[in-house]
Amino acid sequence: MLGWTNDELGELFGVTKETIQDWMRTKPEFKAAIYKGREGADAEVAGALFKRAVGMTLPDTHIHVSKDGDVTKVPLLKHLPPDPGSARFILANRRAVKERVEGNAWREKVEHTGDGGGPIDMTVNFIKAGAAAPGKK
Repeated sequence: MLGWTNDELGELFGVTKETIQDWMRTKPEFKAAIYKGREGADAEVAGALFKRAVGMTLPDTHIHVSKDGDVTKVPLLKHLPPDPGSARFILANRRAVKERVEGNAWREKVEHTGDGGGPIDMTVNFIKAGAAAPGKK
């Protein structure tokens, strides 16, 4: 049941998604159990994503069938290289969480001001289509 949605939990218990949501609002112990299960599932997925991001080695078995039908199983280690997409995803989300916790904006803000820190003075000159710009002939 780790990581199940409210719809899936409803099917399991034979009730609607709305009933699951109501139980979560009215039964603190039920809500705590659901969140605990989801946290475990999230942690497992995060761990697997991290391993994929940095590369990993997995046990595997090569199965060979000879012409005579004899089956030979050879244990081996399969090396998966680091996955840049997984790494990018982790780093982008880690930074977003860090920025939210620290209260900073996702991107650096730059404030533009005019003379002495005042507002920027702008003058907009409209010219007729096809006419030369001011100062140009």
